[in-house]
Amino acid sequence: MPATRPPKKDLPPPPNNKSGPTSGPDCPRKTGTDASRSAVRNALVAAGARDYWPDAAYPPSGYDGELPTITVPASLMKAIAWQESGWQSTILACDGGIGTMQVMPGTASWLNERFGPNYDVNTLAGNVALGAEYLEWEIVYFGAFYFGSFDLDATAPVSADGKEMVLRDVVLAAYNVGPGEVEIDGDGDGQGDYLRVPNQRYVDNVTALITECVCLSY
Repeated sequence: MPATRPPKKDLPPPPNNKSGPTSGPDCPRKTGTDASRSAVRNALVAAGARDYWPDAAYPPSGYDGELPTITVPASLMKAIAWQESGWQSTILACDGGIGTMQVMPGTASWLNERFGPNYDVNTLAGNVALGAEYLEWEIVYFGAFYFGSFDLDATAPVSADGKEMVLRDVVLAAYNVGPGEVEIDGDGDGQGDYLRVPNQRYVDNVTALITECVCLSY
């Protein structure tokens, strides 16, 4: 386990969820014609199956071990995409979220700089690749610094009261609200001390969709 966490400049920006209109005739809106369900399915499966860390511009800061192959299960990719967009590939949300995986513009820019090559967040293939990269970054970050494992089923007593949490829940929560809302600096030293899930309903919805989503039949 690493002794220190990456500096803040190495962490993704918070989602810009609080700016812009939240309703209106142009919110949300489509920017084109949605890809077919079969095309979205194939893109999600392919993106989740790729290990993006070997192409990263630099290894995880503070982690000295070798990373295993990090991928995202197809069922998880499908469930998140269904929760985020209903598999609509050209939807632009009121908060700025783009496409199938509802990737925020700032997150897309950070991921392209962090991992490379540059993916176009406005295309189906680029959008789902960025979503998968973000999930794989979170798996490694929280797995390395809090769980000592990159298995999504891993548990550890990392909540404020020392209760067990599941890595998958933490990753899902962070995908939705950003890592900064999940990792809490309790003593003000600039390092996260414990984790929380501030969006339990989102986590529960996606968890249910992993096994129950109609999208699994596409």
